Amino acid sequence: MFELETARLYLVETPLHVVETRLEQEYFNSELVIGGQAQQVHFPDEWPADALGFFPDLAVQLRQHLDAESWGGILILIEKAGMVAVGNMGTKGPPDSVGTVDIGYGMNPSYEGRGYMTEAVQGFAAWLLARPEVVRVTADCLSTNIGSVRVLEKAGFLRLHEHYDADEGGVLIFWEQVAT
Repeated sequence: MFELETARLYLVETPLHVVETRLEQEYFNSELVIGGQAQQVHFPDEWPADALGFFPDLAVQLRQHLDAESWGGILILIEKAGMVAVGNMGTKGPPDSVGTVDIGYGMNPSYEGRGYMTEAVQGFAAWLLARPEVVRVTADCLSTNIGSVRVLEKAGFLRLHEHYDADEGGVLIFWEQVAT
């Protein structure tokens, strides 16, 4: 099971039982093994924010034994201090033929503005770029999503370009971070 630790967060692979429980309940506590030890984690009703729409498909994938190492899982961002699920992130698929992998993420609204997502994006991007098959990590966000723009800037991503996207209803900004 995938696990990454930053200063204030654990990033852990979302297990099937958490996905299934969240599809049935708005908030709950669940036991997860973190750092080799069973820990109780609280999942508030605002978790996983916009990613909840992906959970039915994620449940199917997890039943087929897909995990974060297979480039398809969603990671839970867990605040160490309170053992609370505060957000989520993951890749949008495996690296392409030139080693580019795209990431996406979301934060519980009540935890925004605390630097957690910047910390998580920095840690996850560094982990990805340390893998031999990855040479570039990309992300995109709407220009009006000032919080996400700040996260990517602070996490060391460079702005590539932007264009209007009718499906998204605004200007999308594309970002990258490359292996050094």
